Parts: sequence; structure tokens; C-alpha cells
Amino acid sequence: MKESKHDIPNIELRSEEVQELMGKIPPTILRIGISIILGFVLIIVILSILIKYPEIKTVPVVIKNVNNITNIKTAFAGRIIKIKMDSSHVYKDDTLAALLTINEDKNDTFYIISPSRGIIYPCNVFNKKDIVEKNTILFVLADSIQKTLLAKSYVSNKLRKEIKTGMTIETNIEGATLQGKVKNIAKFANPNNGTYAITMIFDTPKEFKNIIIWNIQSKVRIRITNQSIFNRFFHEKIPHMEQN
Repeated sequence: MKESKHDIPNIELRSEEVQELMGKIPPTILRIGISIILGFVLIIVILSILIKYPEIKTVPVVIKNVNNITNIKTAFAGRIIKIKMDSSHVYKDDTLAALLTINEDKNDTFYIISPSRGIIYPCNVFNKKDIVEKNTILFVLADSIQKTLLAKSYVSNKLRKEIKTGMTIETNIEGATLQGKVKNIAKFANPNNGTYAITMIFDTPKEFKNIIIWNIQSKVRIRITNQSIFNRFFHEKIPHMEQN
């Protein structure tokens, strides 16, 4: 017991010496450590300012590139004796096809004519002498193919307030990515469901240049904001922190 009592001052002295040594961190190491930490923080801030983190809203749309299409059908069953096989511009009363009745009475030839001016598209695979049933669709007649694709959607009042004309939009149709913008936003809601109509336009890609796009359903991504990570998560919160 006596020896342990004599050792207590030595232990306390050594503890004080160790603490004093630990407190004497070399200035060079201290400066390097602080520089590394500050540099790391600075890199994070710079990257958060440079890297964009856009806010994206997705809405369902219906896309088309013609105003109106007409299905041209057979009025009765018959055998084809003449038919247009390619897409082309036609005028009203142009002959598109000729059919014979099933009994092939040559006096009962029936001609299918164009009801109006437009672009005719054969949408079925038929050749001369093929037999077709009554009400078979032979052609689709489009008024004209627009240079841009038109999309329409209906959104809530809350989302309408976030969307502005000219905003960048994007969608996909049959594997092709389309870029466009918001064209118009309705000022008044549809009284039946409380939604607002929005129209958008897309540049027509080369692969769709001569193809009818009619009421294709898709989803459009609207870029609401194009803020950086810093502005979105830090800059906007600073005023709220000051108010609190």
C-alpha cells in the first residue's frame, strides 16, 4: 500500500506530460489538415453550383401530326380489279380502287373514290384479284401531315401554375426521343373536370417525316426548373432560415 501511494504523484505527473505533448500539434500538420478540409468543402460547393438538378414533371399526352383522318372502307364484299398501292396526294372524286361483286358480274363494278383532298395511305396488303369483305378498311385519308408534332394534355390547377410557355419538354415514341416545348396553356379550366388544357409541339424526326401520327398516347417530361444542386437545396433554404 505504501508503494502505491508513493507512485501516485509520478502517475499524475506523467499524465500531465502526455497531455502537454498531445496539445503541442506541429503547426505544419495543422495547416495541412485545415487546408485539406477547406479544399474538400470548396470542391463540393463548386460542384454543387456547376451540376444541374432540374425539377421534372411527367404528364400523359396524346400526340398527332394530322388534324383529321378518314377511314375509306368497302361498301360490300368483292374482288379487287384496281387499287392504288402507294401513298400520294389525291383530290376529291379521284378513283382509289375498283371492285367487282362476288359473282364477278362486270356490270356491277364498284368504284371507291376519295371523299376529299388529302394524302392517301394504303393501310392493308391487297393486290389485284384479291377478295375483300364488306367494311374492310383499304385506305386512310389524311388532310395533311404537319411539319411539327402536336401534343395535348390536361393538368390540375396546381401543376398549371408551375408550367410556363416555352418550357423544354421531352418524350419517346417508338424508340425515338423527341424534343419540344410548351406552346399554349388554357386560362380557364374545363368545368366538367376542373383541368386545364396544355398544347405542346415537337420537331418531327426524319423517321416520322412521311408517317401519320394519330392520337398516340405517351408521357411528356416537362423541365420546370433547371437549377443547380446548390440553388435547389441550399440557396432557397437560406431565406427561410433567416425568417425563422
